[in-house]
Amino acid sequence: MASIEIKHVGPLVDTGRIELKTVNLFIGKQSTGKSTLMKILCHCRWVEKTLMTHSPYVLTTLNVLMLASAAYKKDKEATAKVVPESCILPVGSIGAYYITEEGTLQDIVNTELQMISGLQLDGVSDKVDDCIAALNNIIYG
Repeated sequence: MASIEIKHVGPLVDTGRIELKTVNLFIGKQSTGKSTLMKILCHCRWVEKTLMTHSPYVLTTLNVLMLASAAYKKDKEATAKVVPESCILPVGSIGAYYITEEGTLQDIVNTELQMISGLQLDGVSDKVDDCIAALNNIIYG
């Protein structure tokens, strides 16, 4: 499997080794290096698909598709009624990373649950909510 490590590029201080999977998520608030990371990865021909988002809808959907893989192993027919077989993401096919304010990456796939951890996602939402509240306070007093 391909991997990459990025040090001292724009806001990215040290990503550590990123194992590139079929689909890779890079999550963080604005100006943490998601765009920089995407530009670098776009130049790497071995990357098949990379997704950059802070959308809870996209992430929740990916969690469903990842969890479907575990359910499919237990009961193919029942799982196929919930999630089309062609949409089920194989175990280990998703890499999801949280980009910290310090420019480092944290792997946020819970391998036991086969889902993307919500802890960092909630933190991103909290920061967005704080910014909106502060801006509304400026606008409306």
